[in-house]
Amino acid sequence: MRASDFLLMHGNGVKEPKRIVAMVQQARAVPGYRPMPIVFNEDDHFDFDKPDNNFAAAVSTHASWATLIFG
Repeated sequence: MRASDFLLMHGNGVKEPKRIVAMVQQARAVPGYRPMPIVFNEDDHFDFDKPDNNFAAAVSTHASWATLIFG
């Protein structure tokens, strides 16, 4: 982590938005962490129609969230 410019995290398989928040908190607690962008780039549970979803959880921690759609 000391040599990283940003952290790339995956939300695949994360069914509880609270877990996304915990993942960010755990990453920031790792020795050597310093302020840097945290980006979720994969997530197979969108639930955008619900008030509590992985996207909302990620951005509530000031992490970025993106998804790639192929098709």
